[in-house]
Amino acid sequence: MVLKMRVAGVPEHFNTPWHLAKEKGLFSAAGVDLEWTDYPGGTGAMTKALNENETDLALLLTGSSRQCTSIQGRWLADIPSGAQRVP
Repeated sequence: MVLKMRVAGVPEHFNTPWHLAKEKGLFSAAGVDLEWTDYPGGTGAMTKALNENETDLALLLTGSSRQCTSIQGRWLADIPSGAQRVP
């Protein structure tokens, strides 16, 4: 079975490992069909995409993750405090 995963991130250097892993086929080898979308608008744009079910996972900066922990129906992690909400 293949898991389709829509991932959102800003077009910045720290997301390079995601792009390299996709290019090398590492996600496919693990049974994940990864669809990456760049969001130049940052956290606000990615939060909106999560709320509107346009993405499954958003890579937010640590300081911004706290503001996004209340999005309905999404699993989120507040990295600084270690809190997680899982469906």
